[in-house]
Amino acid sequence: MTKLKLRFLALGFFAAALILAGFQLVDMPFLPELKNDTTDGYKEKYESISVEFENYKLDQESIASTKESSSSKISIDSSSEVEAVPSVFKIKEGEPSSVVLQNLVDAKLINDYEKAQNYLIEKGQLTNIQYGTYALSKDMGYEKILDMIIGQE
Repeated sequence: MTKLKLRFLALGFFAAALILAGFQLVDMPFLPELKNDTTDGYKEKYESISVEFENYKLDQESIASTKESSSSKISIDSSSEVEAVPSVFKIKEGEPSSVVLQNLVDAKLINDYEKAQNYLIEKGQLTNIQYGTYALSKDMGYEKILDMIIGQE
């Protein structure tokens, strides 16, 4: 590099340093507003998440109390007893019926995907599955389980 190019490079660095120092020294009125806006956005997000968490805790408590109150013993024959304990099954908002039915099969709450799908089609409720959290048991039978998740039970 030539001396002239080095001098201009040094002059550029010096000018940039002066500009940055000027921004540090000058009180810019719009910066606090930007900082407050982002802080408020986080505050609102925190509050909404807190509300969701409280609702989740209440749902879990109600499911636990439902488990305790609806837990019953079913006698298969006189020599043995099996406890029918409902399991928690959650349907997310916007989840398609095919996914919900497959999740019911995977959770071993229903045995036959196609039979359940045909049941919902016959009732005209294939697209009316309600999202939420349910306490379901295999002993309920697929018809009662499906009636619960479409809001008819």
